[in-house]
Order: sequence, then C-alpha cells, then structure tokens
Amino acid sequence: MGNDNLSIVSFNSSRKGLQTLSSEQRPTYLQRLFQSSSAKPDICFLPGDDKYAKLNAISGYGQFTIPNSDDTVVLFDVNRVKMEKPKVSLNSFGVLPGLDFDKLVVPQVEVSTLQPYKRVVKEFSMISWKYGYFHSTCISVETLMESLITFSQRLAITTGKPVLIGGEMNIEYSSLVKIVKKLSTDQQEEFLTNMQPVMSEQGFLPSMTKSSLKDIRHLFMMNVFKCKSNSSNGVIRTWEDRQRSEVVPDCFIASKHLKLAEASLLDVEEVTGRQICMPLLQKHKPTQTSMEIPVRPPKHHGG
Repeated sequence: MGNDNLSIVSFNSSRKGLQTLSSEQRPTYLQRLFQSSSAKPDICFLPGDDKYAKLNAISGYGQFTIPNSDDTVVLFDVNRVKMEKPKVSLNSFGVLPGLDFDKLVVPQVEVSTLQPYKRVVKEFSMISWKYGYFHSTCISVETLMESLITFSQRLAITTGKPVLIGGEMNIEYSSLVKIVKKLSTDQQEEFLTNMQPVMSEQGFLPSMTKSSLKDIRHLFMMNVFKCKSNSSNGVIRTWEDRQRSEVVPDCFIASKHLKLAEASLLDVEEVTGRQICMPLLQKHKPTQTSMEIPVRPPKHHGG
C-alpha cells in the first residue's frame, strides 16, 4: 500500500526560548518554522500560555484550545488534518486522581490524503494539557501520570482508536518509562484474562488468544519515544532542573499501534536559514517526531 509520514513538533521544551521574544517577534519566528519545507509540522504541541494568542497569524493552521479557555495548545495543518471533540463522554471513564478535564485537550484526529481525492487514511486520539499542569498538581507527579496513562488506555479501548500523548511533564524519564510499562502490562493481562472465555467459545486455543487480539492490545499498550539528545540519558528531568535552565527536550507517548519515530531536537538554524543570536533560542529547541501513515485509505474502518 505504501506509507507517508505525518510531521509532529512540540514547542513545550522551547518555551523558555520563545519567552525571550517580544509578542511582535514571536509570530514571525514561528512562521519561519511553520512555513519551511523541511520542518513544516502537520501537528504542533504548544505550551498553552496566554503569550501565544497571536498564533492566528500563521496561515493554513487551525487551533485546538483548552476547554473553556482561549489558550492554544494544539495547532494543525487544516489541509491534511481535522480535529474535533471526541464522540464519547470523558466523564464516563470514572474519577482518576488529579485528572481535570477542564485542563486537558483531547481531540479526535483524522488525517486525510491531499486533494483532489481527500480520503481519511489515519484516525487516532490526542491528549495534551496547558503548561504547568504537572507543576500545579496537589498529588505526586507519578500519580498524575498514572492517571493520564490509565485515562488514555480507557479512551483507546472505548473509541477503538490509538492515542498520542504530548505536553510538558515534570517527571523523571526513568519513572515515566516504569509507569508506562507497568500499566501496559497490567492492562494487557487483565484484558486477556477477560477475553479468554469469549475466545474459547469461538474455538480459539489459549495459546492463540494473545496473537489474535494483537490489534486491540496495541491500542492501549504504550511506548515512550524519547528525544535523541546529548544530555545524560535524559528526556525529562525535575522542575528544579528546569528552573536552572537545563535543556529538557520533550518526549512523546503513543499507542503501540501508532508508528512513531524516535524524537529529536529540531535544528532551528538549518530550518530558518538564519543564525540564531539569542542564546536561549539556540539552547531551547523544539522537539520533532513523525508518524507513519498509509497513503491510501485502509480497506477496513479506522486507520
């Protein structure tokens, strides 16, 4: 069938650099990145600060905001991507510690082929939030991350669509990986235990259940995609490290069903074709990844 790539960029890690720019300079700087042929993102995660309100100056992109707020958290290429509210009630997933749906952005995403025959080739859900969500929590960041992963798993199972998670996270990388692996393992074991009687009734041997349900399992089983950087095994460090202005690239969390590339720092000078004179812009760079998508609609429903 062949495959294409969807470009995804996060500016959460470059927030400190962007803050050095005036409100007049910021749209111009971002326009250079958004309009460049080598880095033009199809989907962009933003911190969601009030200072980003002038992003409507970037043509060709739609905004997805925090509920009950004007803060922009997600931008997307309107020619290729469509985002809308999920067709499920988020409150139906139950109460999870620290989870506030008024601070989350949870769009349902459709990726289409380009004109003249626009057809949906990929569907998934996204989860993000306003900058500082982890820092302002009244519970431990580990518990909040457990809640986010559990919520994303329930969303994937309910909608039948994989999930992509991105945003500022105040948590150690090793702790993040441990949480994601544990919840993925626990959810898989519970799922297979519940499905075994049903599969047996349909004539499947116990040894066949796991492989037969691979597509469903990979909706709620997650991987962490860390940034390839020169920092010591680090993607995410503590809030205190951030305050000391250390470079803390973003990372992404995604269902195994989604084919994401390992994240990397975006070479801003190469993209813009100009030397960046401001030290913080040189140091705090956007983080990029890509998602493999089919070039033609799948024969089955979904993507």
